[in-house]
Amino acid sequence: MLFRKLKNKFRSSIVPFFIKLSVALNWPRLTAWILVAVVQQMNEGGEYSVLCLRRSVFMDDIQAMIRYSGRIRYFAIERMHFTIILTHFLSKDEQRAITENNYHTHPIGLEGKKKYYEYLGQVLPILQKKIGFQAIFSGNFGYVQQQELMQLCKDSNIPFIVFHKEGLIAGFFEGANEMYQGRKFVGDRLLIYNEKITRALLDKVSELTPEKIRLVGVPRLDRYKEPFYIPRRAQIVFFSFYIKNWMPKIIHDEKKYEAAEERALSFHRWILNFAKKHPEFDVILKTKAADFYLEYAKKIFADPSLLKLPNLTVRNYGDPVELIKQSRAVLGYNSMALIEALIAGKPIFSPFFGDLAGPGKAWDYFSNYPELINYIKTEDDLEMLLDLERFTPHDQKLVTEFVEQFAYRPDGQASFRAEQEVINVIEEYANAG
Repeated sequence: MLFRKLKNKFRSSIVPFFIKLSVALNWPRLTAWILVAVVQQMNEGGEYSVLCLRRSVFMDDIQAMIRYSGRIRYFAIERMHFTIILTHFLSKDEQRAITENNYHTHPIGLEGKKKYYEYLGQVLPILQKKIGFQAIFSGNFGYVQQQELMQLCKDSNIPFIVFHKEGLIAGFFEGANEMYQGRKFVGDRLLIYNEKITRALLDKVSELTPEKIRLVGVPRLDRYKEPFYIPRRAQIVFFSFYIKNWMPKIIHDEKKYEAAEERALSFHRWILNFAKKHPEFDVILKTKAADFYLEYAKKIFADPSLLKLPNLTVRNYGDPVELIKQSRAVLGYNSMALIEALIAGKPIFSPFFGDLAGPGKAWDYFSNYPELINYIKTEDDLEMLLDLERFTPHDQKLVTEFVEQFAYRPDGQASFRAEQEVINVIEEYANAG
């Protein structure tokens, strides 16, 4: 644990310092060597080599591809290292003004973008030569610091493949499609989780054609096909959520939005109270990786001493798949973890916001499948956790119908399909050149 913290501190502070220094000195060769030094090799073997731009959920899929397909050797580099280089060439105002939606539609920071492209043009050849990758792989296509890199790869005949890690159904939220307005796809292939998101992307993203899209499913879900054990002691896991990430897109009435915020806070406190009331349960509250989310969760609790309950763990680390597998029940809101829990045969529980969203309005993944989830409306409703068999979905046909909307085919073959598409692009370039 201590080693991991020290290693993360090194990555988050010392490495960025030296990257900044190398760029300030206008020394792209030094920048390249620094990046080479911090690249992490993910696995041995594999006929092909691919450089991944690290992102948490995306790397979970990569790990699954390594485990269940294993035909590619992966290297990983922090995507934020490229942010450091880009921001050197932009003013503070330009940095604030440039977004994923206006990057290709507005001339903000045009001169800085050109300088960034030229600087990368001297870094990338060294990076490729020393690492030996044949393609670059990313977890999304809209990242600002990635746009010039994608264009440079295109100009340098280096395949750039994107695994669009978002799994939302098209039209899931009112106006959700607007999030893609103005974006451009410069890469060679876009791998996606489900069919419906394809239509949302094709309608909004320039230079994205059906020929560039491949439907593969969700590689990390392949792990649920393996047998797993459940500890004797009852464990439940709550995937904490930050309401401001979702509710502004769903509830526009100010008073109802405030009520939703308070309800989210109350739900977190109810989980804490449940742990205190039921010491026979191990309760894990898992936040997203960023320290912000962990601190947010801890600050919710009025009495910090309750965080010291022997059967309660509040943390921002841990393998979500293993947490789901080893738990008797899974709690959360609007999280892919709830869908994964269904695949694992677990009962799922969520706070209820339907009355605040309004009638007929989709406000979570399960709006059209209420039979598959148990909504918690009062603190007493958490007592359902004492009778989990009763609240576990048993209609497997309905579960499969629901899951396929998000994960294409949860058949244990998504990793193989995804790697095959990456290999196809690499071979297309090799055959053309």
